[in-house]
Amino acid sequence: MSGRKDDNDMDGLKPDKKYIYCARCGEELGGTYHFYVDNYLQVKYFEQQDGSDNAFCSETCAAVRAQERESQ
Repeated sequence: MSGRKDDNDMDGLKPDKKYIYCARCGEELGGTYHFYVDNYLQVKYFEQQDGSDNAFCSETCAAVRAQERESQ
């Protein structure tokens, strides 16, 4: 049996992929996601340095999270 190794394989293992999840519902985000770019909102509502709490699967999740933060 012969096989071909993918250039991305490292000893037969794929390199780790960083996954991004919606900060509200936890859905894994693909290539497109929503986030707040306004500096004031980022400082007021988000705390994570890597921006992981400012990534959302939809405008709805982003709006609901903003409302949740406002009511706290």
